[in-house]
Amino acid sequence: VYEKISAEREHFPIQKKMDEFSRRLGAITLLGVAVLSLFGVFLLSYTPTEILKIAVAQAVSFVPEGLPIVVTIALALSVFEMAKKNALTRKLQAIETIGIVGVICVDKTGTLTQNRMRVQRVFLDFADFEIGESGKVACEGKPADLLEQPHFVELLKTGVLCNDAVDGDSSKHHEPVETALLEFALPFGYEKKKLEAMRQRTGEVPFDPKNKYMITMNRKDEKTHFNLKGAPEVVLSMCSKILKRGKAHPITPKHKKIILATTEKYAREGLRVMAFAYKNAERSKTIDNDYQFAGLVAFQDPLRAEAKAAVQKAREAGIRVIMITGDHCLTAQTIAREAGILLERGTVITGEEMERMGEKTLLRELARVQVFARVTSEHKLKIIELLKKRGEIVAMTGDGVNDALALKKADVGVALGSGTEVAKEASDIVLLDDNFSSLVDAVEEGRHSAMNIRRVVKYLFSTNFTEVLFLFIIIFSPVLFGTYLPLALLPIHILYVNLVTDGLCDVTLATEKKSENLMNKPPSYFKGGAFFSPDVMKFILATSLVSFTLLIFTYFYYLEHASSIGHMRTVVFTLLSFMQLWSAINARTASKSVFEAGFFSNRYLVGGIAVSIVVQLAAIYHPFFNEVLKTVPLTLFDWAVVLAGSTSLFMLFEIIKYFERRGMSIIS
Repeated sequence: VYEKISAEREHFPIQKKMDEFSRRLGAITLLGVAVLSLFGVFLLSYTPTEILKIAVAQAVSFVPEGLPIVVTIALALSVFEMAKKNALTRKLQAIETIGIVGVICVDKTGTLTQNRMRVQRVFLDFADFEIGESGKVACEGKPADLLEQPHFVELLKTGVLCNDAVDGDSSKHHEPVETALLEFALPFGYEKKKLEAMRQRTGEVPFDPKNKYMITMNRKDEKTHFNLKGAPEVVLSMCSKILKRGKAHPITPKHKKIILATTEKYAREGLRVMAFAYKNAERSKTIDNDYQFAGLVAFQDPLRAEAKAAVQKAREAGIRVIMITGDHCLTAQTIAREAGILLERGTVITGEEMERMGEKTLLRELARVQVFARVTSEHKLKIIELLKKRGEIVAMTGDGVNDALALKKADVGVALGSGTEVAKEASDIVLLDDNFSSLVDAVEEGRHSAMNIRRVVKYLFSTNFTEVLFLFIIIFSPVLFGTYLPLALLPIHILYVNLVTDGLCDVTLATEKKSENLMNKPPSYFKGGAFFSPDVMKFILATSLVSFTLLIFTYFYYLEHASSIGHMRTVVFTLLSFMQLWSAINARTASKSVFEAGFFSNRYLVGGIAVSIVVQLAAIYHPFFNEVLKTVPLTLFDWAVVLAGSTSLFMLFEIIKYFERRGMSIIS
């Protein structure tokens, strides 16, 4: 198990997209530079020095240098936000993946429920005893004393001895059921420490989800006593006798029928039921039969108050929630209905039924199943594999060593904070409070991160495509216009825009606040990722075309009216920089007006824009930057052109968003 969970998992979706994107962009850039160099030297008659400058400018304009850093920053910011909501991220890339999950496979105990087990019912000598929260006992509505029941002490001793919890230790490191048993026994005067001093444990068969039982061997007066607890149907199959009216009687099918009916009754009430039995070694040479049935104990584990709302929130976000538990089928159904997981048309499948189904049948049933009950760790792993085979992005919660492989196999493994270290090691996210609602909050934060990355991609590539298109026209001017036109932008201008102007805005754009409707969209909206989804492409196309048009008109106007080539380049350079500032503001929202969203609501972006303006002014008016960037001071008329042109980009997008809000898409 350790070797498998230590192995590297398959790449996360964002890793795959980044790797694929980097390879393609690198190939396109190299190909573009090579083609441009060949065309420039042999067909356009540029000198090698000139074409080298042009090729560098083209390469710089095409590559979004800041994208990897900004993606990391956006994900890192979400790490802090998720930590505030008790979701600790172990792997950074898991943040983007959790935002696109379509199925969450969740355990019942502790995640949906409070994990505060309390003994509520005891079935003893064919009588049903109810234990109130105050500890008062009633049988058929009348007060009762369990100590007066002839077999209660044996049941109690079995529950205390067949137990790995420690007296007075209610920490989450022990099974809640075992802790609840010890807490139940204390008021009756039975402490585990004292019992084990008299009956020393000499051996055990640990609980196994496959076998569904646990056995301890305790020795007293040269005799070995076997104590058994487990699933009622399993324990009954190992019993040959039953304690009744102070004596042991052969167990009959009728006895088993009554006991199983009582088990189902408790399970329908949402209680977790365990059976107890014992025997002496002298009467049997084997450990898996010939036990005396002692009784049933049913535990209550209330549903978390926020669980139902969290399940509903996930459903509204287009996420299927599937409960996977080792508990009795009826217990699972009751809790699932109470939590809002199991709906009218949903189905419940047990581990035993899974084993009888073929893979094709199970794949078909997965479309409707909402609860898996009485499952083992192998079943969980198979469920995850089949869901992924159906093309689902799956998150899985777990806390035990046996859950580790399923956690590793899931697209996002989510361990509980109270779980084992092995489970945490196999996971990508740890829920510090074990709460399902924290997982749903993590999904929302993952979607928020994806949207911020999408905003940055829209912004960066609208710049790059504008620069590439603009440079392409200038470079091929001998073919298009019959004459060589001077470069409108030097490589250092493009590098400056990409690193300084874009560098300040893209980082601050990644801090955009969470939009209100993130959990009203299906996972498919986010599954396309940030890289060139339809809305991203529409923004890039519209921004690039408008920006290119403004730049080309400004370029040709200043070719005739500028006092020098440096003057023309300074105006074009400044116009491009200011259009990028407005483009960052445009990228904040898809259809909502920036004024409605709050023009100054992202104070980091406002600060970034302010710094960019100051730096741009320095680039134009400071002698040092005039020398380095080959810029000249601008006149008032030049500024009027720059401000009018760049602001028109913002106003045009506000008009486009106005029509988008009314269902009229201008850019289809």
